[in-house]
Amino acid sequence: MARLRRAWRSGQIDSSIDNLTTQKVQIAAQTVRGLATTGLARDPGLPELPTLQELNLIPGGYTMTYWYGMFVPTRTPAPVVARLRSEFAAMMAEPKMQEQIRGMSLVPSAFKAEEFGTHLAAEAAMWKGIISAARIEMP
Repeated sequence: MARLRRAWRSGQIDSSIDNLTTQKVQIAAQTVRGLATTGLARDPGLPELPTLQELNLIPGGYTMTYWYGMFVPTRTPAPVVARLRSEFAAMMAEPKMQEQIRGMSLVPSAFKAEEFGTHLAAEAAMWKGIISAARIEMP
């Protein structure tokens, strides 16, 4: 990834879609020019950047957001999973943690297990459709 960023900053790459968390610094330093964000709404830290939808560049309500999840092996004992969920939810509820997450242009949230499963299924279906429509062949 560092090699890709060096190539981009040196003018060897014309465009890229990258994590806004890492690109905010580059945009602020004017070493790269931000054109748009891929999320549902403008980023509060870069309100001058429109979304791709605002620019009418992406039909059909497409958005691409970054998210992070916690996974454990299938056979992890239920009490361990429950404790991990509880600790993670408590951590995500702390104001300092939420401030740090927002500082990375992310939205702090904690899905319940069922909601996370639904989210994962929707993401998989969306990307399957995009890959299929673009006729991308997977090895």
